[in-house]
Amino acid sequence: MSPNIDDTDPAIINTELPKLCTLLYGIFLASIVLQFLNIYCIVLGSVAVTAGVILAYLERRKATGTVYANHLHWLIRTFWIGGSIYLPIVTVLGSIVVLFVTDSTGIQQEVANPAPDLTSQVLVQHFVAYKDNASIMQHVMFAFLLPFAIWWVWRCGYGYKRLSEGKPIPNVMSWF
Repeated sequence: MSPNIDDTDPAIINTELPKLCTLLYGIFLASIVLQFLNIYCIVLGSVAVTAGVILAYLERRKATGTVYANHLHWLIRTFWIGGSIYLPIVTVLGSIVVLFVTDSTGIQQEVANPAPDLTSQVLVQHFVAYKDNASIMQHVMFAFLLPFAIWWVWRCGYGYKRLSEGKPIPNVMSWF
């Protein structure tokens, strides 16, 4: 945008902000899909959603007094509720369950009779080397992350539906 154009001009807001909100809903949806693929996609999804929320923060001043401010606030809350409340709780609970349902005899044997080059990396590799453990860990974490993913997709879908209708989110402070 050139410096001579007023970025609070209603004509600009009416063309830029709907596109921005649509883009952000898309980024948020893509980020949750990427979380269920490989480790590189998890990192890509995390970076994308973080960039998306930063963009929402930067652009919300332009949206003040419009329906789009409501949508940017909804997206920001989705990020913070999901990323700093729900996701850490799910990760900790899933990790605890994994510790109780996996076979740790390999680690116990390794600790009781340590090899000369015993490191934490060797222990982790030994733990994950058991195919059953890897499968159990994946299933437990998937089971714990699935409700989070459904919640995230629902918030993005609901927000986008309201955006496409030109309506605000009725209760932007709601978790649902």
